[in-house]
Amino acid sequence: LWAQAGRAELQLGDAERVRLCAQRCRDLDPRYGACTWLLGQSGLDQLERSGLSGAERARRLESLGEHLKRAARAQWYNDPDGQAAAAAQAAAAMLATNRLGEGFEMALLAVSKAPDLLPARRLLLEARERMGDAAGAEAEREAVRRLEAAARPQ
Repeated sequence: LWAQAGRAELQLGDAERVRLCAQRCRDLDPRYGACTWLLGQSGLDQLERSGLSGAERARRLESLGEHLKRAARAQWYNDPDGQAAAAAQAAAAMLATNRLGEGFEMALLAVSKAPDLLPARRLLLEARERMGDAAGAEAEREAVRRLEAAARPQ
């Protein structure tokens, strides 16, 4: 319940209440990935609002990426979509800070948990392209095209 309350507080933009919910959640079950993810997501939201740029933004994004990676690797108790979202966010942070191997690993985790999650597929495509995996990138490009076509209104 604390994880759900934290998600609601995220929607309201109350960073202090998110931290409180996440801490209570971790006190009850320190292995639960959603508790750790709440803090990472709150940090991303704050970073976006901060207006920071350059080296300080990159440093904070790298730290948040590590936090999200820990969340993605944690226990998610039959919540593959939540785990996939955390892994996709970690992948985006890793790729944005040029940590290609870790970004690839997190994008692959996201796709393994939610194969039809379009943002995860796009991140996996980006990672494969940037790593020079032409065959893998082409397969991901096809998966992205298929998912985009399925998402279009008929």
